[in-house]
Order: sequence, then structure tokens, then C-alpha cells
Amino acid sequence: MKLKEITFLLVRVLALYVAIRGLEQLTNMIQVLYPSIWGDIESSFSTGNLLIMMLATGIILIGIGVVLWFGASRIVKMILGDKEAEVSSLSIRDNTLYTVGLALIGITLLVNNIPALFGYIAKLVEISHMDVAEAFDRNRDLAWIELGVTTVKLVLAAFLIIKPTSLSRFIMGLREVGTGDSHKQE
Repeated sequence: MKLKEITFLLVRVLALYVAIRGLEQLTNMIQVLYPSIWGDIESSFSTGNLLIMMLATGIILIGIGVVLWFGASRIVKMILGDKEAEVSSLSIRDNTLYTVGLALIGITLLVNNIPALFGYIAKLVEISHMDVAEAFDRNRDLAWIELGVTTVKLVLAAFLIIKPTSLSRFIMGLREVGTGDSHKQE
């Protein structure tokens, strides 16, 4: 089996995983609609906004899953370029496998954090419109911290998707540090 075929298959599996996560998010809306589970949710965040946020998250995840599914060929070409190696001919030292893995990790990070980004923005908007602003200072500060952390994760995801080869070369270099193994990749 060729590396491109394996990578294509992995991207398609990732697409299915993401779409299923979107459907899972949509089914979580049932919990919000069933008031006895949530109790007095309206005191901290309106039910309508929570439903909109969950609906948007589910739709975004399903949309990303569809894009990954139909864009799998493009993603493989972006990750591997024109490499046509057979998997059986790859050495464990070959950084191509690291490149594929890092790019898929980047896509996973991106998929998991885009909905969170929208959620934290919605949370900040909701807090900014509340009448009793002093009571929500801590929530606002936490939302800004969560937004910052999510932004850093998205930057890392973009780096892993755009430049996975650079990091895989670095990892390969680290593997050889201190081993006394001086031969290069073939």
C-alpha cells in the first residue's frame, strides 16, 4: 500500500470522527432542553444562547467533517507533495511518517478548538450584556484566559498543518542526539 493511500484513508477516518463528534454535540442539546437536568441555568447563561452555541458547534464540526471528507485528496497532496513511497520501503527513520502524523494531529487540534473559540467568544458577549457586571468579573477573566489558550492551540494547529515537515525533521534530529548514530536517512 502506498503512503498516499494510507494518508488518504486516515484523513477520511478523521473526517468521520469529526462528523460524529458534531452529531454528538447536536444530541447534547437534549440535555439543555430538559430543564430538570440543568436546574437554574438561566442565572448564569441564557438557555437560548447555550442552544445556539451548541447548535453552531455541531454544525461547524459536521461542516469540517464534510470538508475533510471531500478535501482528503488535497490534504494528502498538501502533506506529502509528490511522494509515492511504498510503506514497506519506508525506514523507521524516515520523517515522512512523522510529517503525516503531525499534520493529522494539527487537523485534530484545529477541529477540536474552532468550536471552543466560538463558544468562548459567545460567553464573553453574553457576560458583557449582563446587568450585574461585578458578579461576573471572575467569569469574564476566565473566559479571556480560555480564549487565549484556545488561540494558542489554533496557532499550533496551523503550524502543524502548514509546516509539519519542519517539526518532523526536528524530531528526527532529536532522535539521533546522543545515540552516536551518525548515518543519515536514505
